[in-house]
Amino acid sequence: MLPHLIKAFELVPEVKAHLSEKALEFLKSIEQYDRQLWEYTLALFRGGDSGEFIDKFTAAISNQLTRAWNEGSRSVGVEPEDMTEEDLSYLKEIIDNEYEHILDLGTAIEASRELELVEFRQAFRSRIDLWVARYTDVVSRARSYFGNKTRLIWVEGDTKDKCDSCVALDGIVAFAFEWEQSGVRPQSPPNGTLTCGGWECQCRLDVTDKRRSPNALKRIMDIAVAANIGKSMKYSPDQPRVPVGHSRGGEWISYDYDNKLKWRESLTEEERQALFTWGSSGWKIRAQQRGEEPIDEITKNWNNAINRGIKFDGKVYRGMTDVDNETIKDWMDGESITLNNDQSSSQIEDYGKSFTGGGRSKVVWDIEQNSGIDIFGETNVTMGGHSIDEAEIILRKGTEYNIESWDYIREDTGKPFDFDNYFEETEFSKDNLPEGFMPHHEIVSGLYVFKLKEVSK
Repeated sequence: MLPHLIKAFELVPEVKAHLSEKALEFLKSIEQYDRQLWEYTLALFRGGDSGEFIDKFTAAISNQLTRAWNEGSRSVGVEPEDMTEEDLSYLKEIIDNEYEHILDLGTAIEASRELELVEFRQAFRSRIDLWVARYTDVVSRARSYFGNKTRLIWVEGDTKDKCDSCVALDGIVAFAFEWEQSGVRPQSPPNGTLTCGGWECQCRLDVTDKRRSPNALKRIMDIAVAANIGKSMKYSPDQPRVPVGHSRGGEWISYDYDNKLKWRESLTEEERQALFTWGSSGWKIRAQQRGEEPIDEITKNWNNAINRGIKFDGKVYRGMTDVDNETIKDWMDGESITLNNDQSSSQIEDYGKSFTGGGRSKVVWDIEQNSGIDIFGETNVTMGGHSIDEAEIILRKGTEYNIESWDYIREDTGKPFDFDNYFEETEFSKDNLPEGFMPHHEIVSGLYVFKLKEVSK
């Protein structure tokens, strides 16, 4: 979209006089990026050195995408000097991903040196346009990343042939973290969450003071799912997404989906019913796995299906409510946890935490693991009377996790409780609590968060 906009301004330059200072600065950055990349592309085509091409192309990407990142962060009130190492690491992953494709581009350019200039332009101009369009994508991603509670509105572009996804998203207002969690963003080709794939998308996310749309996240996710119905399984609506908090948070996971599909097709009718039962009566299966009841056919079919399931390597979250004090104390003082039955967890942090419910003693396991079984889309889980897709991962009976650390997160501030300050000038501390002392009884309402890491076998 942006390269076409640049050409339009070249044809009708007087339009620029009506743009705001910020819009002019943005356009100037895009023009510079476009000019640099096309100049380096033509130089290599005309016999230039490939090493010099890679050096210059790399430098341009680093400089311009960093500028885009800073522009997006500033738009929601975060200055570059305030960025953390984690923020800069996120940016580095974006830039490194671009770097991975430079060599292929250079090789293709060198292989096309026999073409006439007009033929070369026809073949490569659109490819460079895609590189340039990444600038706007990074601005949007920075806004989502840094915005958190900032409200962003989807603004439909002037695309001639509008896609159903973008039309449906137009005008939806959601918190920035919800756009990030959903993985739905404008442009960013190849974009599996939009019907148009992002290739000709001219939409954008703008900061707004309008009220958040009702059920915003659900509406966004429903639109993304609709965009994928009938497409290749690479972007299936049943396909899990990368967990929130990762650099690609919310994007469709495709690395092992073919095997997931084969596993699904291998399930017997009885095994499918057992998976469905887990969502509504999983407590029976768990009780039988613990040896509290005789194992019936449903549990046998469950075990058979899960034993053949596809493993998920990544972070998951398990929320629990009304956990007894003795168990929590054992975890505080303990070194590891071994499961005595299969347990549910979610790739999505918010869903994992939501299962803590309204109980007094709420616990979340924040788990680094690699052996959980992906059953996203296979079960019927309800919350508040509605079915939800919790991106479920089954943690297997017998799996051991080291307890790396724990914190008590205050409900009123969302921050870890300061035990050192609370026990100042006493012999007690977070690692040496008074006999019978439990934070949720003695201090304020909150959430116990245990960080676990799977023990390698």
